[in-house]
Amino acid sequence: MNQSLPIDASLPEILASLNRNNRLILQAAPGSGKTTRVPAALLDAEFSKAREILVLEPRRLAAKWAALRVSDERGEPIGQTVGYRFRFENVGGSRTRLRFVTEGMFTRMLLENPWLEGIAAVVLDEFHERHLQADFALGYVRRLQETERPDLRLVVMSATLDTEALTQYLRCPVVQVNARQFPIEIEYLRTSPPKSLDLTIHDEIVRLVSDPLRDDGGDILVFLPGMGDIRRTAETLSSVSGNRGGKLSVLLLHGDLSRAEQDRAMLKSPERRVILSTNIAETSLTIEGVTIVIDSGLHRIAGNSWWSGVPSLRTRPISRASAAQRAGRAGRMGPGRCIRLYTRGDHDSRAPFEVSEISRLDLAQTILELKSLRTVSLTDFPWFEDPPVLSVGAACELLYRLGAVQSPNLAGDLSPMGEQMIRIPAHPRLARMLLEAASRGALPQVAALAALISESGLSNLDALGSVSQNILSDRERRVRDLFVAAARSVPGPGLVAKTNSSSQSEALARSALAGFPDRVAKKRAVSGGASRGHGTQVELMFSSGGATLIENSEAVNDDDFFVVIDAQENKAVHHARARTIIRSLCGIKSEWLFDLEPGLLQERDEYEWDAQREKVFQVSSISHGQLVLAETRKPAKPGPKSLEVLLNAGLGLEVRRLETYSLPDWLKALGRIVAVEALENACARLSLVARYRPESGIQDPYAIANVFEVFRRTFDGKTTLAELRDTAWETELVLAFGCRPDLLLSFSDWVPTSIGLPSGRRARVHYKVGQDPWVASRLQDFFGMKQGPSLFSGKLPVILHLLAPNQRPVQVTADLQSFWQKTYPEIRNQLSRRYPKHAWPADPFRQS
Repeated sequence: MNQSLPIDASLPEILASLNRNNRLILQAAPGSGKTTRVPAALLDAEFSKAREILVLEPRRLAAKWAALRVSDERGEPIGQTVGYRFRFENVGGSRTRLRFVTEGMFTRMLLENPWLEGIAAVVLDEFHERHLQADFALGYVRRLQETERPDLRLVVMSATLDTEALTQYLRCPVVQVNARQFPIEIEYLRTSPPKSLDLTIHDEIVRLVSDPLRDDGGDILVFLPGMGDIRRTAETLSSVSGNRGGKLSVLLLHGDLSRAEQDRAMLKSPERRVILSTNIAETSLTIEGVTIVIDSGLHRIAGNSWWSGVPSLRTRPISRASAAQRAGRAGRMGPGRCIRLYTRGDHDSRAPFEVSEISRLDLAQTILELKSLRTVSLTDFPWFEDPPVLSVGAACELLYRLGAVQSPNLAGDLSPMGEQMIRIPAHPRLARMLLEAASRGALPQVAALAALISESGLSNLDALGSVSQNILSDRERRVRDLFVAAARSVPGPGLVAKTNSSSQSEALARSALAGFPDRVAKKRAVSGGASRGHGTQVELMFSSGGATLIENSEAVNDDDFFVVIDAQENKAVHHARARTIIRSLCGIKSEWLFDLEPGLLQERDEYEWDAQREKVFQVSSISHGQLVLAETRKPAKPGPKSLEVLLNAGLGLEVRRLETYSLPDWLKALGRIVAVEALENACARLSLVARYRPESGIQDPYAIANVFEVFRRTFDGKTTLAELRDTAWETELVLAFGCRPDLLLSFSDWVPTSIGLPSGRRARVHYKVGQDPWVASRLQDFFGMKQGPSLFSGKLPVILHLLAPNQRPVQVTADLQSFWQKTYPEIRNQLSRRYPKHAWPADPFRQS
């Protein structure tokens, strides 16, 4: 007889709701039995009618063990009514009606059965984890219900759901089951732990097993963020003994273990166990014997770097929802205890739910799969949470670079290459690699490389070296064989063997380049002083921008260009910057980049300033992304682009402000190469002519809003400061502001640069905007001049600065005649005593 579970009392309500509605949200506490009892109950529902139920689980282990539990409760061998399916394992047959599958396998099943014919219901278990493929499944099933399959049932369930948001999205009933099977006591640390994570766990277990009031003798499940933490903790715990003597059996539980190793951790043992697990054990699983959970409060969260496109893996605090899930593992078989290695305040301040994968992961595979289905429109797909625009754009761009789509946007149709790629159950990068390898006669070798990439098995910096060693795990061999079979089964053009590969290594490298065309890097040596250790490091500059350092080795000695196959951005909780780690690469030839279709090659003509030569140069380059492959440099020809560089670098003007600069701004800039006073003088003369001779057509420079349009003509044809220095600026300005060439002589008459005096010398006329023109000369130079000079037929008197022999002014006047009559006699007496050697005639109208 099956054990009674809290969910059992709610099963009639769940079935009744699904008979009336085609959607249901189920929120049930951890340990309530929802994963096993709800799908089993659906088998007998009225709407099923001998059709199949699909249950989507976030992980292979969860799918397998849930199926085993349900089949055991039904008293049947696995594979009859109840089965499971994920990559490499498909247990079931024609009689199977309840099938537990991974979320990724559901997507592959849609390619064969897009309308889900023969399927009565789809159950999304542990939806709170918000995996990308679960979000896709939710949106896809909702669209089917709204179009071709209104009879299809959908159940979304978890212990920790954002029911408010889901209800708004699905507009359906919610059933909540809050009863736990067994109580769980939660403990927190009083302060943040001062020791490393492995030592903190060691001390906590030692205290636990030494305290009979806290320790019930059950197995201990420890949640850790990643494999490195698991290995360190396992080593630290190797000598810990239990409360009844004897060492604790330390076991590992993660997705890369063999089935036998996973079974050993899942099934109860006569030994007391400490099971060190990633978040693989967080949901859906009941690990027999576990009554104590130690929660580090951390997990490794996957993402993608915006600048390089490489995967990032960062250690981050878990959400409150995940904390509740982890605690729930302690109360599945009896009363339990959860020890959280963080404070209560830390817990309460954490995010309520996890950040969805759709907001942080590469979307290329999902978008390719959606395009291949053709049953939904990508532009209006009903996502539960819209993916970031940048992520969608990056995914479409990658698919275009891989040749999978005909244009780099959501509306772009699949290309013939894309039709082939979708038939291979792998990321589009690997699918493209395999198709390229098939065309070059190197499929087995490249399939081995793809298997190593897929299973994170690349152990050498030299990717080709990893393949040549031919050391694959059982799982990697199975993945390789799957890839070989899938690539060979692809119909259509494009798999005719090419003959331009001179060797197997070249075929491998070219295939890798086909799958990772945006991951090209160029080598640049740096001094050993930059290294933490000894020896020389090599800097690799990425085609997508940025760079990283790696140790010099044989893997990077012989080539200058590489395709980076495996790299990761790592960022710990308390570190401000992420570190890019290159794990595997292979050398390529730069000329291969010219063969990529569509290529990332760009031809650029850029203009640069040579400060030493004070001239503009045109730099023509061919680049792959941001890596320059070839470059030529020559003096620039005149044009708008070279003019912008000349004005910006040569004269210090901001290009975006050229049309808003005032005349004084331009004169100041030109002051770098010519005397500002001469330019101001010319502009003041123009201003006077515009005022007193409007019929001339000359413009007032100070009244023009866009001075640049006037100056542009003067700058045309120039690319060097030498050319600007050689320009006759006063003449150029006069012409630029409207003076016709035939009026140049008249202009000089209207506003002369000098005036002849009775003494025979010529005095310079000073012009400054806002002031009347003036001359300065010795008083004696004006003897014999009755009336002072004037401009514009006497309309504008010239101000006279009359100077003593010491060149200091004794009088400033615009009325020379009045000065002679009224002021000169007194000044004559003073100056004759001070400068007796100079002539001071009583009659100034006579030249001395």
